[in-house]
Amino acid sequence: MIYSTNIIIDKSENYDITDTVNKAIKESGITEGLCTISVHDPNVAIIFIPEARMEIVEDISDDLERVFPPRCNYNGDSGPEEAAGKSKTALVGSSKDIIIHDGKALIFQRIIIKAFDKSAEVDLIINCI
Repeated sequence: MIYSTNIIIDKSENYDITDTVNKAIKESGITEGLCTISVHDPNVAIIFIPEARMEIVEDISDDLERVFPPRCNYNGDSGPEEAAGKSKTALVGSSKDIIIHDGKALIFQRIIIKAFDKSAEVDLIINCI
């Protein structure tokens, strides 16, 4: 089953999709399998964090900002913020796989979508097999 929705993410916010993923798994009827989550935007990533520890997303963002600061000498035609956002997404990843066991996600973290360079309208795709 493929579940698809469009989400608007503000750069200053962290968008928690844990409940959406759990709902898609339940509606799929799959009891043993795999759930793939992906976002279709080159500057948006999926991050797993421990339950109720949203401040960790900001720590991750701060660390990535130090590793990939906006600069003017990126290859390509993207601006400094956008180019740095693409590098951050490439490192963190824009898709994740979760094991489905007994009809539930076998994960003990929250699933967060983070936009790195600007607010974005993204397609969230959840595929359960």
